[in-house]
Amino acid sequence: MADEVCPLCEGQGSGLPGYFGTMADMFTLLFAFFVLMFSI
Repeated sequence: MADEVCPLCEGQGSGLPGYFGTMADMFTLLFAFFVLMFSI
């Protein structure tokens, strides 16, 4: 049962490349760092 493919997900691509999530996390952390540095 775990091997079945969701019928709603068939035919859809994988979406964004995997590194986009990591890059978004990095940009968020950099933004938070500079906001904290600016507030001091």
